[in-house]
Amino acid sequence: RYQRSRDLISVGAYSAGTDPVLDQAIALNTRIESFLQQDIAERADVPESLGRLTALFQ
Repeated sequence: RYQRSRDLISVGAYSAGTDPVLDQAIALNTRIESFLQQDIAERADVPESLGRLTALFQ
């Protein structure tokens, strides 16, 4: 949902509270982007990655 509304968000045309699901997506976006940007030298096994991903949503 964030991607579909990205233009509205970036120009400030989205009004918080209009769409609760989008509000949550906006709140989580920075943490999700950070999770997805693993350094090339960083290693993480599947259980560790799943744990970090699960923690994003708690």
